[in-house]
Amino acid sequence: MIKKERLSSNTLFNFTSEAKYFYLKLQNGFIPRFYLEDLSILFNKSGAEFKNAFPMVCFCDIPISQLKDHMWIYGKFGIGLTKEWGIKNKLNPVLYLPSSESQIIEQLTLLLSKLKKIEKTATPETKGSLVDLEFHLYHILRYCKLYQGKQGDDFLTFYDEKEWRYLPVVSESDDYFYLAEKDYNNLHERDIANSTMLTKKIDFQTEDIKYLVVPAKKDVDGLVNFLTSETKFNANPLELVRRIITVEEIENDF
Repeated sequence: MIKKERLSSNTLFNFTSEAKYFYLKLQNGFIPRFYLEDLSILFNKSGAEFKNAFPMVCFCDIPISQLKDHMWIYGKFGIGLTKEWGIKNKLNPVLYLPSSESQIIEQLTLLLSKLKKIEKTATPETKGSLVDLEFHLYHILRYCKLYQGKQGDDFLTFYDEKEWRYLPVVSESDDYFYLAEKDYNNLHERDIANSTMLTKKIDFQTEDIKYLVVPAKKDVDGLVNFLTSETKFNANPLELVRRIITVEEIENDF
């Protein structure tokens, strides 16, 4: 029987480039933050950019042996959690959109335009239901991402990231369901929006963690000291110490 190479992982990784955010996540769990998404192929057929920011926490479903490029982009401090933990917390793979000509985009834009058209002649009672339907449709759209696109100065194939997202439950009464690009670019406005997500975090326990990734051997002692002193983990810190792995080891041994 031929042994097939796994194309996905049993681990969902979240990476950051800064140690302080890595330790905050270990201590407090994952708090959603607003990230800008390019939705031009859905809402602007002229080719002009159309971006909105949504609150989310992003993970990748990449085998540890293939993480090198991902860590180079997103950082070398990482938490790897079981996929069972992710499913229990309602994480979901994103829906990658290759072009404005794809069938799913045609169907989504058709549905949106029909809702808008019906809404113009609807009674007040019906209009409320239509707005509610539109809101739920936008919730689904938060799982959409370009197949390829620009990130900073780089052009990336986002599909290679095999992204899973945690999107907090929000309602129309929430002040911050999304941020328009101009509001996202206003740091004060973005900070206020991010602060509303503190109650929507997802947490994890020792048994949910498969890997703790740090850049190099010199970073291990600091992590061990944190794990043995942090009350969240002090019942069995040595179990977590055994799950520490360095980027150096990943690059050299996998």
